[in-house]
Amino acid sequence: MNSGVLTYGNVDEQSMVAASRNFAGAGFLGMSFCCTPIELLSNDGEDSIVSTASGFFWLHGSRSFLITNWHVLSGRNPFTNDPMSSSGFVPTKFSYYGFGYGIEDGKVVFTREKHVVTITDVAQELLSNPPVLRGAIVDVYALEVASDVVVRKNPKATGFKGASTTSGFINEHIGQRIVTRAGDDCFILGYPLTNYAGLNLPVWKRGSIASDTSIGVDNRPIFLVDAATTSAMSGSPIIRKAIAVTVDNRDIGAVEEFASYDIIGIYAGRLQSKDLSATNIGYGWYQSLIPELIELLSA
Repeated sequence: MNSGVLTYGNVDEQSMVAASRNFAGAGFLGMSFCCTPIELLSNDGEDSIVSTASGFFWLHGSRSFLITNWHVLSGRNPFTNDPMSSSGFVPTKFSYYGFGYGIEDGKVVFTREKHVVTITDVAQELLSNPPVLRGAIVDVYALEVASDVVVRKNPKATGFKGASTTSGFINEHIGQRIVTRAGDDCFILGYPLTNYAGLNLPVWKRGSIASDTSIGVDNRPIFLVDAATTSAMSGSPIIRKAIAVTVDNRDIGAVEEFASYDIIGIYAGRLQSKDLSATNIGYGWYQSLIPELIELLSA
């Protein structure tokens, strides 16, 4: 707790023992390590946090990318290109947290190293207008990061049995595609508040698909989501979960559900309308844009 605010993400042996006593089969979900808070830093040299957003890591071939909204890094409304901040603030520096692990005293220790990125003049020029895909602007951006910033699955690694399944890239955790229609549940994995700490685990915000999935919204590759969120969740992955099988796990004496996960979108925020301000209706961009976007930005 910090100044009366509950923090989330710190790990210590005592709390893990308590959690294992309370929750049968307590453990981490791998996709939580694929997410990161994004901290927009002040332009006055103090590097104080002006605002926060969310993002996640994507593996494209052998290349590593941080995925978030274009408006997060540009500070501009993608549809009008006006500054999002009433003060006119446009970020020139931001920080995010990678994911890795090491072995200490024979135990596996997960790490979240902080990385600070300066948005150079060249990068500012690239961010001056939102990307255009499929004939329309999209509020999604892919920033390439160093290959050692995020660990990927490594079946050849020694000293850690989970190395073959541990990854900080969200698309290495995706199973079979999941049929998605209006009314289906979804989860938005992000950072609604600044109370993250330690492993910087995201909050899994439950929502539901609020538009028919056979068409887009406003002739754009967008779908609607009904969820109580904050602006800091911009850039979060939107996940579908389907229970594949339920079994009696006699090893732990509990019923266990085995689930499959699918990423369907990138959350971008609430619909901007005074009339809709109390509806909790937000929207996300299709995840299928990500590979196309990376190819576009790499051209």
